[in-house]
Amino acid sequence: MDILERLIEIIPANKIFGSGGDYMFLEGVYGAQESVREAIYRVLPKRVADKYFTFGQAIDFAKKILYSNPKRIYLGDRPAKAARVF
Repeated sequence: MDILERLIEIIPANKIFGSGGDYMFLEGVYGAQESVREAIYRVLPKRVADKYFTFGQAIDFAKKILYSNPKRIYLGDRPAKAARVF
């Protein structure tokens, strides 16, 4: 069983992150994103087929774990800004 399948069962969607934002180097972030996106690609269609999620709920879930949850925790109410290059 995929870890994302277990997380969906036991943790509220607003507590799940799929970011890799805790890495110091870009390569780690990229690898974490690839892994999470692959898990989403495998798990969410199964959950829709099993009628655990509707298609719209699955899309909303993916948006939460990839964008809304990390934004809420890391930025709070501040608007997201483009990354600065030093």
